[in-house]
Amino acid sequence: MKVLFTIIIAAHVGCATPQDMDTGDTQFRSRLPDFSDANEAGEAEACYAGDSVNDPICLPLQKRDSHSGEYRYTEANDPRYQMPTAYLDLRAHSGDTPLSDNLQMSELAEPHKGRWAIIQPHLIDALQGIRDEVGPIVIGSGYRSPAYNRQVGGTAFSRHQYGDAADIYGLHASMYDIRNACEAQGASYIEVYDSHVHCDWRDVPLDQGFYGHGDTHSWHGRSRHDDTLSENESDTWIVETFAW
Repeated sequence: MKVLFTIIIAAHVGCATPQDMDTGDTQFRSRLPDFSDANEAGEAEACYAGDSVNDPICLPLQKRDSHSGEYRYTEANDPRYQMPTAYLDLRAHSGDTPLSDNLQMSELAEPHKGRWAIIQPHLIDALQGIRDEVGPIVIGSGYRSPAYNRQVGGTAFSRHQYGDAADIYGLHASMYDIRNACEAQGASYIEVYDSHVHCDWRDVPLDQGFYGHGDTHSWHGRSRHDDTLSENESDTWIVETFAW
């Protein structure tokens, strides 16, 4: 009996085109189980839904100090801005690691934006839901280390440092289609720009794998329409997206 092995090798040279950046094929099956609460994850790992071949996928986390150096976070009297205690080591994982049907690790975190990264599982669930609704999307900005965030002019409390924010535009969808999809996925804060839509989930409890067992409960003190820690990062997105 002959066995046919098919090997498909995809090579990307230079800057990826927007079409290259939506990594998954169209899926018509039901979404995979939701791993946002990380019930399957141990204290030293984060679990994601994965794709049809690798589901679920759990990745080890490394403990690190968030009080100094490149990962010095600005302190705030707000439980939503708690300092992380553990990170993904991007050098230990391939950029094409599938986090969901249509999202790979490199779309949310890249080593030049910080070797150590945070990608909260509920962010991946939400982004996959947005992609399911509006079609192919491009994530211009995902996680940033505090040092990288300062380098590109991000605000001190940018949610991109906390692993639950994404700046998104669609290959076929309008900005307002994406805005509505973010809202349908429970985004806490949404800001529409000419070039992209910023969506973050700052009011969702922080993932305990990345933030430990501290005060990770939801914050109900402000509405998303009256948030003093607004992003206002239109120029930052341009610098970050096109400077590399």
